[in-house]
Amino acid sequence: MTILQDTVQLSNGIYHIQFSGPNGVDHGTIVIDGKRAHGGDTTYYYVAAFEVRNDGEIHARVKIARHPAGKQAASVFGPIAEARLELTGTATHDSFTLGGHLQGVPNARITLCGKRSSELDRL
Repeated sequence: MTILQDTVQLSNGIYHIQFSGPNGVDHGTIVIDGKRAHGGDTTYYYVAAFEVRNDGEIHARVKIARHPAGKQAASVFGPIAEARLELTGTATHDSFTLGGHLQGVPNARITLCGKRSSELDRL
């Protein structure tokens, strides 16, 4: 499935992601299906809605929340239970790079990079 224009395609699939922030680096996995993404790591789960414009610019709104039984380890987001991110960046058919901040905390800068690892299998 193609998101928005034919000139830029962010393919559905399973993506490895890397977050970088004021408190270090972390990795996770997301599944992109249409204009939505769902995923997580050992501490948080992520839910996102995004749009890719025909010039490759991507805008994403992301909710992060600590798993109910999530580990109490250090996180790139700091010691928070839940937050929202506002991110912008660029996308190709199988990768993206985003930058932004925690909503309401502009100095809490976050960078997110993703690379597609696999297509979505339809069983």
